[in-house]
Amino acid sequence: MKEKNHPKLLFFILFVTVIICLGLLAVIVAMSLSLNQWKQENKLLKDKTYALQYQVDNLKPFYSAKQQAIAQAVVGNPDIGKLIKDKPVLGGNWGCWSEKSIKFLTDDKVMIQYDDGHMMGAMIVQVKDVQNIKTWKVLWNTLL
Repeated sequence: MKEKNHPKLLFFILFVTVIICLGLLAVIVAMSLSLNQWKQENKLLKDKTYALQYQVDNLKPFYSAKQQAIAQAVVGNPDIGKLIKDKPVLGGNWGCWSEKSIKFLTDDKVMIQYDDGHMMGAMIVQVKDVQNIKTWKVLWNTLL
């Protein structure tokens, strides 16, 4: 090549390189802006999800008056342990600690999940006298 063309060729290569670098920089900036937008949308969706999950976790089922009385008689009542034949481990006490652990199968048949802090179990009972747990009849019981 002629020596006169070297500066023109170098200028052309430099010009193309600068244009390509500016194009790549524009792509990087656009992708960064898009990524930040996705991050903000993701955070908003997570916040909405947490808020909805909190609402769902705090929902209370609709109970009839009799079911409410049964639930009140079961949750936190230490007498529930008298219905369970198995002994709790490590000196604990059997108990049902939440309304979420009670499932009404019929108006007078209830599945109760219970635990002693180490072991879990479930039982189905037939409720005779709502106020007196000792009258309830255990139809099925198992440790989980």
